[in-house]
Amino acid sequence: SVDCHPSSTCEFNIPTMLALSSASFVLALLLVAATRTTVEAFSAAAATPGTIPSIIVGGGRIGSLLKDLGTDADVIVKRGETIPSEPPSGPIYVCTRNDVLADVVAATPESRRGDLCFLQNGMLGEFI
Repeated sequence: SVDCHPSSTCEFNIPTMLALSSASFVLALLLVAATRTTVEAFSAAAATPGTIPSIIVGGGRIGSLLKDLGTDADVIVKRGETIPSEPPSGPIYVCTRNDVLADVVAATPESRRGDLCFLQNGMLGEFI
């Protein structure tokens, strides 16, 4: 597990990390490395007026982390919900399993599909 706070460094639980698949382990290490240097930057950006809010699809570990590091205006979309019209612009982070990606794209208004940012731990080659 990864524990990150704006006022401290990130910590991770070694036994949990070792139980992950190799792809998940690499993703977790990249996440730890990235968050060590950006937690304070994200927190400062979240407090900055004019920061663009985002839509986060998926309320799991990654989606929750993005919400925690984002702004109060960020929106989390959970399983079965449609992509909201507000905020009208900005990134739509897709933090779901690969088997529901087609459903997420279908639930996204065509005008917003260019805003989709896929954050998966699997291969997207065939999907894209």
